[in-house]
Amino acid sequence: MLTLVSLLCSGLVFGSDAGEMLELGETGVVSQNVTPSLYLLDAPGGTDGIEAAADSTRAHLFQPVGETDVHLGYTKEPYWFRLTLSPADDRGYTLELDNAQLLSVTLYSPTESGGFNARSVGVTRPFWERPIVSLTPSFPLEMVEGVPATFYIRVQHYGALRFRAIVGDSEAMRERAVTWIAFNILLAGALLGLAIYHTCIWVGLRQEVYLWLALLLFS
Repeated sequence: MLTLVSLLCSGLVFGSDAGEMLELGETGVVSQNVTPSLYLLDAPGGTDGIEAAADSTRAHLFQPVGETDVHLGYTKEPYWFRLTLSPADDRGYTLELDNAQLLSVTLYSPTESGGFNARSVGVTRPFWERPIVSLTPSFPLEMVEGVPATFYIRVQHYGALRFRAIVGDSEAMRERAVTWIAFNILLAGALLGLAIYHTCIWVGLRQEVYLWLALLLFS
């Protein structure tokens, strides 16, 4: 079983720019809720491309989320978030948005040339295309020890948009993801077994209630 240990150290504030940065690297840490360190682009209708979202002239339009979770209510508009991290060690880190129902999530990671690498996951994309095998949108974070990195996250969803952003040790979070996948497979197998069981009863007794139960369980 995955054991949760202590939280990552909190963000350090050194002026208006560095106040956006969250330092990582507490020994023995598993994961931390970094949602309060997210910045949300406060612009009508958002913006369509990463070039516009990352434009320095629009930096002042990003406002801190400041809450333990993002809860924007019913929406169908795309939203842009910004997250600046500074790792104090060279271990791998993973970013996870803990809502498995999000339709489309794209992470834009900075490159040495000044551009961005884009990776997308979500309900609308095939599961096998995910960069990390996980039920929730998860991404490996490419960072250099001691060098701040700013990531942009584009989230588009139809319905109630709510999630928490979690950053943690890659190995520990992968173990947790595999555990949840195994649990869901066992649950699906149990429901399928019950569906077959009620189907057999319906075949023998011809009582419609068992057929409806089987169909409900199968669905």
